[in-house]
Amino acid sequence: MHAAPASKRAEYIFAFDERASETPFVDWIWRTRSEPVEAFMSVAEPRWEIVVTRQHGKPMVTIRGAVTAASSVHIPQDADFFGMRFALGAFMPGLAAHSLTDAWHTLPQNGNRFLWLDGDYWETPTFENADVFIERLRRAGMLTRDPVVEAALNGERTRLSKRTLQRRIYRAVGISGGAVRQIRRASDAAQFLEEGASISETAARVGYSDPAHMSRSLRRLVGYTPKMLAGES
Repeated sequence: MHAAPASKRAEYIFAFDERASETPFVDWIWRTRSEPVEAFMSVAEPRWEIVVTRQHGKPMVTIRGAVTAASSVHIPQDADFFGMRFALGAFMPGLAAHSLTDAWHTLPQNGNRFLWLDGDYWETPTFENADVFIERLRRAGMLTRDPVVEAALNGERTRLSKRTLQRRIYRAVGISGGAVRQIRRASDAAQFLEEGASISETAARVGYSDPAHMSRSLRRLVGYTPKMLAGES
């Protein structure tokens, strides 16, 4: 038998309230509350987020970039969380995406209501007015989209050279297109395993060369081996 990892993934710990965004810049908006658990397993994720943590009434706004490996993350207690997960291809031109890869950037706060961003005060966003905040960023030129990156990462052909395309993906996402595909493949494999697919079937279905290759990838990107995932549900 395989021992369970020290931390469970977020979906097994938190009760999430999620909704779609009214803008094409964001895939979804979520909120949840801390649980009496020390840590959770943060999995690899190519999309960046803005996360607002409120602990004892005080907000903290952080921008989290792409995550390239699974890790155990401490859970602040007595806290509420809300986040905006941005679509691939959406980015802030004034903030280098690669500088946020596997990192967090905390924005300065002015009291409980305002944050300091790009040389100005902004009202700290909430779950309810997140779309207004996103639209303000867009109108101010602080948030944009690269449709070529969106198309390429969705498997569509582009007329750009390979080098130019990779440069634009790196600018918008902070990691390479190959890294995005690896993370997506590991996520798909984890889902199939949890739904009852066999390890060999899953490896072939998502394109791993063999089960051992899949096992190494899942351990690094999801934090679990295939056997652990198959036994979770």
